[in-house]
Amino acid sequence: MSAKSLLCLAFLFSTVLVVQAFYGPSSDVEKLTSENFKEKVLDSADVWLVEFFAPWCGHCKVFAPEFLKAATTLKGVIRFGAVNAEVQKALADKYEIKGYPTVKYFSHELQRTTDDPNAIMKHTEDFSGSRTAKSVAEYALSKLPSKYAVTSESLHRFLALNPKVSKVILCFNSSSQLPVFEPIEAQFRHRLIFGILNATDKALTHKYHLVHFPSLVVIRHLDNSAHVYENDLSSASAGKFLNVFAARKSVVEAVQQGLAKYSLSAEPSRRPDNEQSPRRDTNTRSGTVEGKHLPSETALPLSETVSVDAQPESVEDRGEDVVAPEAVPARDLPDGPIAAVDEKDEL
Repeated sequence: MSAKSLLCLAFLFSTVLVVQAFYGPSSDVEKLTSENFKEKVLDSADVWLVEFFAPWCGHCKVFAPEFLKAATTLKGVIRFGAVNAEVQKALADKYEIKGYPTVKYFSHELQRTTDDPNAIMKHTEDFSGSRTAKSVAEYALSKLPSKYAVTSESLHRFLALNPKVSKVILCFNSSSQLPVFEPIEAQFRHRLIFGILNATDKALTHKYHLVHFPSLVVIRHLDNSAHVYENDLSSASAGKFLNVFAARKSVVEAVQQGLAKYSLSAEPSRRPDNEQSPRRDTNTRSGTVEGKHLPSETALPLSETVSVDAQPESVEDRGEDVVAPEAVPARDLPDGPIAAVDEKDEL
C-alpha cells in the first residue's frame, strides 16, 4: 500500500474518531440527518433542542459534554438531537446556520406553511444562553407546553410523549368549561401530561365513550389503559382520582436532582458565551463567511473536505459519559371496554 493511501486511510480514521467523540449511536443526543429529520423532529409532538456542529469546531468540543448532560437529565421529557452540518449541508442551509455550535429549539406544534399547505413546519428559536447543562436544561423546561391540542389525527403523537408519565385528556364541549380545568392543571403540572380535546371530534368521544362534559380521560403510562372521570371536576375526588396516576415527582424536581449530581462550572469554556466558529464555505478556494474574505491559511482547497488539521487548539474534555436508564416503550392502546371511575369507586 502506497504512502498516499496510508495517509488517506489515517485521515478517514481520524475523522471518524472526531465524529464519534461527540455523540455515539447509543447517546441520549440523537443523530439527525436529512433523511430522518422530518420523521423525528417535524412529525412528532415533542419539543426538540437540536445542535448544529462541525467536527473541527473547538467550541463544539467543549460544549458537547454539557449538551449531553442536559439531554440525559431530560431524557423522555425533551428530545435532543445533533446535526453534523459539515455533512448535512442541506439542513444547515435550510435553517440558516452561520456558526458553530448553533442550538435551535423546535416547538411541539405542527404548522402548515402558507406557501405550501402540504409542507409541515415548527416554530424555531436559537438558544443564546450559557453553554452549560444547567442553562440548556432550564431553557428547555421553559419551552414545555402546559397542554397539547389532541385530535384524532394527533392522538398518536400525544400518546408517544414521555413514556414514563401518564397522559390526561381534558374533554369539553363549550369554551365556558375551560376555566374548570385550570386548578387541575396547576395542581398536577409536570406530574401529568395534559391534552385538550374538543367534543366536536366525534371519533375520539366515541372511542372513549364520553357522554358528559367536561370530563377527563387518563391514559395510564404503564399499560396505556384508559380511565374516564365524568363527575364534578371541582370536587376533591377529581384530585384524588388524578393523584393515583400522577408521577410522585414533577419533571422540574427530577431535572434539578439530576443536574445536582454534576459539578457545574459557571461556564466550561474559556471563551465568551456567544462566540462561535464561523461556518466555512468549501465551494471556493478562498472561502467567505457572511461576506468577509477568509485569510488564505484558513481557506480549504477544492480537493479537500474539512480536515482534522484545521481544528482550533485542542481543549480538554471536561464532561463525562452518562448512562441513563432505559425508557419504558410506548404501547398501543388496548382494545376492550374503558374503565369508568366515579366518586364512589375506591382509589
